[in-house]
This record gives sequence, structure tokens and C-alpha cells, in this order.
Amino acid sequence: MSLTLMVINPLAGRVARGGSLLAALKGRKDEIIEPDFSRLTEQLRPYLERVETIAVEGGDGTVTGVAHALLEGVPGGEPLPRLIIVPGGTTDLVASVLGMSRSEEKIAKLIAGTGRDTNLPALRLVLSSGETRTGFFLASGSIPRAAIYCREVIHERGVTGMGSVALAVLSSVLGSKEHRRRILAPTPFRMDTDSTSEGPEHRFSILTTLPHLTGKFAPFWGSGEGPINMLMAKAESRNLTGALAKAAVGAAGPGLEKYGYVSERVEAAAIEHDGTYLLDGEMFESATLQVTTSRPLIFRTSS
Repeated sequence: MSLTLMVINPLAGRVARGGSLLAALKGRKDEIIEPDFSRLTEQLRPYLERVETIAVEGGDGTVTGVAHALLEGVPGGEPLPRLIIVPGGTTDLVASVLGMSRSEEKIAKLIAGTGRDTNLPALRLVLSSGETRTGFFLASGSIPRAAIYCREVIHERGVTGMGSVALAVLSSVLGSKEHRRRILAPTPFRMDTDSTSEGPEHRFSILTTLPHLTGKFAPFWGSGEGPINMLMAKAESRNLTGALAKAAVGAAGPGLEKYGYVSERVEAAAIEHDGTYLLDGEMFESATLQVTTSRPLIFRTSS
């Protein structure tokens, strides 16, 4: 069996609470590192010529950090190591979509070489400062505001993971009028893609390379051949409760356009937004944003 590099984030939610699953599976030749996100590309570089597989235990932020480091550290013509994701964070959206679980038996089989490879590009972001970022789920408008509400209110009640996100969304549409106004208020926003131009305001937007979100939640229906699923709620959008209900069972479709929702599959997007973005659980701001995709990352998943 070839060497597997195990990247374990001890600060990730489930790892911090219950310990590392990967550490218990470490083989004699395998190596473990704790990620230093300030220099992760440099940290991984000594291993890139020696390993074909990197197992990552942590949340979406850990997965994103490793993906960014690989894309920055491996020249374009060279193969990328295969990634095995062990969900260990709070939301673990990427792991959920890929069908990964914290099953010691299943993870051991993947490390041993069973399973199948799934190719998935990441979003590549260029901020107005020139900084580049990598991720899989980008949102703006009311979604970051709901996430802030999660952190400030819901997590204090002991609810974590996708349950907290669901409660925040329900709170946004079912809460008091003042709360709905604060979370769902339109904000200045312009987005130009290869197939559409939208603005000057919006309630929220989502761009992702994931085919769907957690479970059967699939709010995308747009045409096009691009690798990015885009969804935007216009400033005048309405009937969010009904739209969410359809998305929850994978039934979102063109019928939602009459309520002010737009969905396309696009190659790239140029965004102007005076507000906060949410990228795989991390908040940031940027007056302008250029969004494209990376070369495909290779994920080993259960067959």
C-alpha cells in the first residue's frame, strides 16, 4: 500500500469534540500533519512527489484550504493527489455531497484503494485586492446574514451543523416582520456572466460547483454547459417559503422565475457587491469579484 498523507485539523468541530478517526487508521508508512493555513502550500510541498493520496479530516474550511494549497503548489501539467474527505467539521457540505461519512470501515477501504474517483472543480475567486481564494460554495446577501445569525444566536443554544443552517433559513422566512426585513432586505449587487446580467440589487446569490447542496436540496435548474451552478433572488423576489419547499425535494424549476429567481449554469461571473460574502463557512468582503473554476480535483468516494 502506498503512503497516505493524513491532514488532520484538531480544531475542527467533531475532531475537537470526539478525536480523530484518521489517526486511528494511520499505517506504518503513513504520515500525519496538522495544517498551518498561513503556509499550507509550503507545508504540503515536501510530500507532493511522494504521495498519491491525501486524506483530509476537518470541515469545509479544511477541505478548501488543502484544495487551494494543491492548486497553488502543483504545476498545471502534473497530476494532483487524490483526496479522501473525512467529515469532521460543523456543516461538512462538500463531504455530504460526495456521500462521505465518519465510518472507520469505509474510510479504511478508501485508503486501501477501493472506491471510485469523482472529478470536481473548485471555484476560483480573484478579489479586488488581487488575492485569490478557492472554495466550493459562495453566497452573498441574506445567506451570510443568516449565517451570522447562526453563529450569534442558534449555536449558543447548542444546535450545530446543517440543523443550524436550516433553523436560520426558517427563522428568516417565518420569523417576525422586523427579522425578515433585516435578513432578507435587498442589497446593491451586480453580476455579469457569460449568459446573463443581473442587478442593481438582489436578496441573495449562490454560486457553486457542487451538483446540489445537502441531502436532496437542489435549488438549481438553469440551462447552459458551464461548471458553475448559479442561483440569484432578485430584489423583488417573493414566495421564498414555496421556493425552499420545492428545492428541498429537488423540484426547483423554471416555474420559480415568475417569482424573481434566476438560475443558470455558467463558465464565469464578474460581481460587484457592497456587502459580505460567505465562502465555505468563511466571511469576507470585496468590492469586485471575478469567479471562474479550477482544474478538476480528484476525490476518492465509496462505490
